[in-house]
Amino acid sequence: MRTNHLADHIMICAMLLCSLTFLTVSCMKNNVADPPAGMTTPFIGITETDSTGPYPIGTIDSDDWKPLLMNCPADSGIQIKINDTLIQSLPACPFIRPAYPNPARKYFVLNFAINGPDSVILTLNSTPTDVVKELINRRLEVGVHSVYVGGSSLQPAIYRVYITVFRQSDVLSSYGDVEIN
Repeated sequence: MRTNHLADHIMICAMLLCSLTFLTVSCMKNNVADPPAGMTTPFIGITETDSTGPYPIGTIDSDDWKPLLMNCPADSGIQIKINDTLIQSLPACPFIRPAYPNPARKYFVLNFAINGPDSVILTLNSTPTDVVKELINRRLEVGVHSVYVGGSSLQPAIYRVYITVFRQSDVLSSYGDVEIN
């Protein structure tokens, strides 16, 4: 009798797991997660930008787009030269700029810089734990990088972009919010 009771519990747990899995799968369309109807994202506030670049033009969310590493030395930036010609000068710490345009309709662009060959993970999330799109997950070379993100397949909401840079024994991270209309 006790074994049947245990089997019933296992069956109920399996059915619940299948139900949750079905709900998750049914919310996917073209590998893009749609928030369930009536659900709003926990992210509020954006730094407004236009299509000309990552420069704030209106409201600024002071919690977004923070430097990836605090206490960076001010004068130890990296200069990239080719045949003694300065191509680019980077600050001492990696950085990410606000998404633009923000709010966005069809697309937005992200610019970030790393000053060492680092592994970078860049994701677009609908909640702190729900990744909607993995934008980058690989080792990148020194320099400024731009990522074009198509927003036409995303549901209208505020999403969070998370960036994590793995540098030797350090893990540097930041985030910022982007609104899709």
